Amino acid sequence: MSTFNSFAIFGGRIGLPIVEALARRQVSVVFFSRPGCSTRKTVPSGVEMVDLDFLDVGRISAALQRRRVEVVLLTVGISAAVSQNALVDAAKPAGVKLFAPTECRPKVKRMNLKAEGTLGDKREVAGNCNDG
Repeated sequence: MSTFNSFAIFGGRIGLPIVEALARRQVSVVFFSRPGCSTRKTVPSGVEMVDLDFLDVGRISAALQRRRVEVVLLTVGISAAVSQNALVDAAKPAGVKLFAPTECRPKVKRMNLKAEGTLGDKREVAGNCNDG
């Protein structure tokens, strides 16, 4: 069984309980949020905060690589869901070992989802996560 020691959480309030639980386990945790996010006030001490544009693949990838992040967990809300593909694209070259999209989604490969809208976005993210 693998043990991961370095985590990055992308998102707002939804991710705080995860951040808190990981911080209690004394593993490396970095919380990424978008500039101006009000969540930063409630992040536990000892957890690194990074504000950046979730669509800036180069900066995100460099930040993940610099911190040797092994696991990326997305807890972004619907307003930031479009950023998921950029986050997948940033995680791959950074050497991330495990990437969990923002939700437990339905088995989108088996569903005939239209190419637009939220469900279409889910299908695209799922395909992007599964690519090399």
